[in-house]
Amino acid sequence: VGLTQSVLDALTAGRRPEGLAEDEAALYDFCRAIHAGGHPAHAVHERATRALGEQGVIDAIGICGYYALLAMVLNSGA
Repeated sequence: VGLTQSVLDALTAGRRPEGLAEDEAALYDFCRAIHAGGHPAHAVHERATRALGEQGVIDAIGICGYYALLAMVLNSGA
């Protein structure tokens, strides 16, 4: 859906993809920060807000939370 094979390969390998557009890079960095510690640095949050808008940031938080929930359910064997 618009991602190159090299981006998918990097994500699959757990690496930050090269050549991301600014909005993609801001989203990637924001989501990584949320999953790593739950509280992104102010600069990361501001960059994401500039790139995605406030609603886009809220949507990203919701998607990250939902992904984490699904991962926990699947990992628990429930």
